[in-house]
Amino acid sequence: MKKYLPLAAAILALGLNGSPAIADVAKSQAAAHNTYAAKGEIVAVDATNAKVKLKHEAVPELQWPGMTMDFAVADKAQLKGLKAGDKVAFRFALVGGQARITEIQRLK
Repeated sequence: MKKYLPLAAAILALGLNGSPAIADVAKSQAAAHNTYAAKGEIVAVDATNAKVKLKHEAVPELQWPGMTMDFAVADKAQLKGLKAGDKVAFRFALVGGQARITEIQRLK
């Protein structure tokens, strides 16, 4: 219920019953929870700070080219057993403008 309060407040405040603007607000809230899939190679693991540096393939949904970048990891336990040079598949979300891995697994 609480997650709908901001949307309800916007509807009441703006008097936009059923307008396309409401759909845009709902769409942007849903986009905040999207995750994206990619594959890459681990460059470095920083388990202490729950981070991993990956050289990853392009992410077309975000118009990102392949690049090397640091990712925060939602659960640092996911990094256990991973090391530089491992090929991985992973899912990540953009949280506050930062990429955060939600799932990661070594590829065989």
